[in-house]
Amino acid sequence: MIETRHQYDRGDITFHVIYDSGPISPVYLGLHEGADSAEFNIDRQDLPRLIEMLTAALAANH
Repeated sequence: MIETRHQYDRGDITFHVIYDSGPISPVYLGLHEGADSAEFNIDRQDLPRLIEMLTAALAANH
């Protein structure tokens, strides 16, 4: 069961974030640029730490 789905487009780059509230499904992150793409499944319990790490990286560089 998909809880939320978000998409962001910038030029030919597309980001997908899908949060599935099912019992075994993680958070899905998809990055697509032309013919190239990368897809990641992130365990929900790791999501807060990932957000913390991204926030710290952005703060250190701005």
